[in-house]
Amino acid sequence: MILLEPDGRLSLRSTAALRVTRSLKGLWPICSLLLWVPSFMRDPFYEWVARNRYRWFGRKDSCPLPDPALADRFIG
Repeated sequence: MILLEPDGRLSLRSTAALRVTRSLKGLWPICSLLLWVPSFMRDPFYEWVARNRYRWFGRKDSCPLPDPALADRFIG
């Protein structure tokens, strides 16, 4: 489960993920428009993706560090 508290308001599941997209570059901020869809409709899709992500994308033993050329794509 993803939790987000950037402005003192706690966000969970799909709401937190969609609020993160506001900070990304490219077309990702468009995804934040899905915040208009009620969370009870979004969260089942979020949970389905969460249950299947390792099957689709694999699992790594450690997180890779970004090379300097990609470092500007990360927040913080």
